[in-house]
Amino acid sequence: MKRERAVELLEEFPPQNLLHHFGFKTVEQLVDNQGFASVFASLRFAQDNDWMHEFFTTAYSKLTADDFEERNVELKVLETEWLDVAEKFLKKKHHNVSHLKEMGIIFITPLTLNTSGETTRMFMLLLHYLNEVPFYSKLFKKYSKEPNFIQKLQSLLRGDVPEIPVPEPEPGKVITFRVIQRYLAKDNENDFRLLEPHVNPEAEHWYKAEEDLGKLADMTGDKGGYFKFWKGLDSVGSVFENLRGERKLVSFDLIDLIMSLVKKNETKYLYHQEEALWNRIFAGYLGRDKLSDLIDENLVKGFISL
Repeated sequence: MKRERAVELLEEFPPQNLLHHFGFKTVEQLVDNQGFASVFASLRFAQDNDWMHEFFTTAYSKLTADDFEERNVELKVLETEWLDVAEKFLKKKHHNVSHLKEMGIIFITPLTLNTSGETTRMFMLLLHYLNEVPFYSKLFKKYSKEPNFIQKLQSLLRGDVPEIPVPEPEPGKVITFRVIQRYLAKDNENDFRLLEPHVNPEAEHWYKAEEDLGKLADMTGDKGGYFKFWKGLDSVGSVFENLRGERKLVSFDLIDLIMSLVKKNETKYLYHQEEALWNRIFAGYLGRDKLSDLIDENLVKGFISL
């Protein structure tokens, strides 16, 4: 989104929490003094859900294709003063790394990292978002030339997944795969859509992030093999028996392992591996390139017929 247009929308829906916190009367003053990327990155933890919903639903409905432009992805480390903002308004622990697809911004909140695995998690999230933001930017550009662009844009930003049953294959096709563009298992591991044939673009972003990690091997001398080790393990898991004789599924996916480590084994992460496995099954028949092409073509529709 063009920066000047984004500021205009924010002026129509002033973020009062931020204005009061910094003592500014206008959005223009806020952005001029605190910076465009910092202000927009902070909205999700400084403003409440009602404000965010209205801003997204009402303000974004006024956009047109002309309100977007091509520019480089911006990687922003928020200033330490934003920690005070986050602590004042946030009721739950915020993520150290996040992004704004429609703004082309990836941002880091400068927290103290004092738990094993947090630095690796942050680095992998950066690699992930450096794949995800261009992926969605490409779709924004594609849909900008089609009818109902803004409705499609909002659907992508919400991460819509159809709740209707998988339709019958199209004429001449034999099977339909659902496209699930977010990790449904985070909310409900028993969601019926997870049991159907499906693919997941999120898992592809992680696959590419792990491929990017492997490329560091040639830049790091004798110990470069540590980076290559994780390539191809995203869909791998196995059942092991613990000391109590309980059989548990263990993910070998790097992201699942990092998340489990950071959480100090409070939660066992498996859903990255499970979604990567569905993509691996699909790619085994048609290849990664075809998987990516079909996700691009059918993400908003929500289904791929083969």
